[in-house]
Amino acid sequence: MNYDLERQIVLASRVQRSGRGARQRWTDRIMTWIAAASRSRPPWNHERAPALAIAVFTAILAVLLGGPAAGWWKNALRLRRLRRGEGHASDATLLYQRMLGLLERRGIQKPPWLTPSEFARVLPASELSPLVDSLTSAYVEFRFGGRPNAGPRMVHLLEQLEKM
Repeated sequence: MNYDLERQIVLASRVQRSGRGARQRWTDRIMTWIAAASRSRPPWNHERAPALAIAVFTAILAVLLGGPAAGWWKNALRLRRLRRGEGHASDATLLYQRMLGLLERRGIQKPPWLTPSEFARVLPASELSPLVDSLTSAYVEFRFGGRPNAGPRMVHLLEQLEKM
C-alpha cells in the first residue's frame, strides 16, 4: 500500500490516541482496585504486604512507561541492525528526519520545497555542512539506490553530528 505523509500522520495519531485511552482505562481500574482494597480488611498477612506493594508499583510503572520503553527498545534494535548494514530503505528516511531534527535545534530548517540534495547544496558553509552533505549522499544511496551498506555510514555521521 502506498500512503502519503499526511495519511501516515493521521494513522499514527489515531493509534497513539487509542493507545493512550487503553492505558488510561487500565490505570483507572488499578487505582479503583487499590482504593477498594484499602477500605476493606486486607486478605494478606502483614509479612507479604511489602512484596505486594512492590509488585503493584512495578505493574503501574510498566503500564505508564511501557510505551516509551518499548519505543526506545525498538529504536535501539533498529540502530543495531543498521550498524550491521541490514537496514531497510525506510530506515534511511527515519535517519534523515533525525538529522533534520538536530539541525532544527541549531536553528537550521529545511524548506519543504527543497529536495535533500538541494538543501545540502544551499546550506551555508559551516562545520556542519560537510557532515550534512555526506549524510545526504548516504541517504540518497540508501533510500533510492538500494544500498543498505550506506546505513552504517548514516548512523556514524549522525553520531558525529550529535557530538557537535
